[in-house]
Amino acid sequence: MAAGRPLRVGITCYPSVGGSGILASALGEELARRGHEVHFISYERPFRLPADAPRLHFHPVVINDYELFRYPDYTLPLSVKMAEVARAESLDVLHVHYAVPHATAAILARAMLPAGGPRVVTTLHGTDTTLLGRDPGYGPAIRHALMQSDAVTAVSAWLRDETVRLLAVERDPGLAARAAENAALQSLDLSGAAPLARTKQQASDAFAAAFTATTRTGMSTDQAVKASTAELTRRLQSLSAENRRLLEHAIALQSRVIETIAGAALPRAVAPGYGALGRARMLRQPPPLALSARA
Repeated sequence: MAAGRPLRVGITCYPSVGGSGILASALGEELARRGHEVHFISYERPFRLPADAPRLHFHPVVINDYELFRYPDYTLPLSVKMAEVARAESLDVLHVHYAVPHATAAILARAMLPAGGPRVVTTLHGTDTTLLGRDPGYGPAIRHALMQSDAVTAVSAWLRDETVRLLAVERDPGLAARAAENAALQSLDLSGAAPLARTKQQASDAFAAAFTATTRTGMSTDQAVKASTAELTRRLQSLSAENRRLLEHAIALQSRVIETIAGAALPRAVAPGYGALGRARMLRQPPPLALSARA
């Protein structure tokens, strides 16, 4: 996209009464007022969207009710319409509000287009993370869509942190490794957590070295850079504290399991005595048991 020229933005939101639709409509109106071309793509026109405002366009998504499907599908028709509008209008950005199913549809639409297609920006509004993100039928797809997005925003700092915690979605490599390890430890997937330890440590060391070098040379004089660094440090400290708590819990649990198995493997005390025909009874020992303390 050429620097300085107006953008061509595609926006998808739920058109009904609700916070995400209201925010998306207001954003589209403001972008149009500033001279950008804005194309809304949804199954209905957002109720807050003016009908005759300049540079505001609406592209309806047709949902077919085929008898083959028990429930009408919206994700695929939406992705096809997104790709169609992006190609016809040379969109620079697809901005989707609410992850389900808009982010998934946008990622699919981008895959249908040639390289250099629109950037995908996903804005989270709440229940797409706090409710659906916990659902095993939605969580993995939401995480994939967020990780494939070019940018992810949230309507609050709390929602951003909750998204990182629940879905291990993190844009910074160091924080991403730590968040992924925390998610594995939370579910006691020790075999999944162990390979991430090296990546986590390397990323943390790189961050510490960069921070030290910047401080010594006085490079970070810009307030925005300082604020960004401070926020990154805060998130790293928060994830590290959770990481330590989860590691201690996993190690304690593993120790109890090992103690239980070791206790079961110890020979039982049997009183000496005589068997048939007055012969001394031999004490039977259980077979040796191999244990591993490795996670």
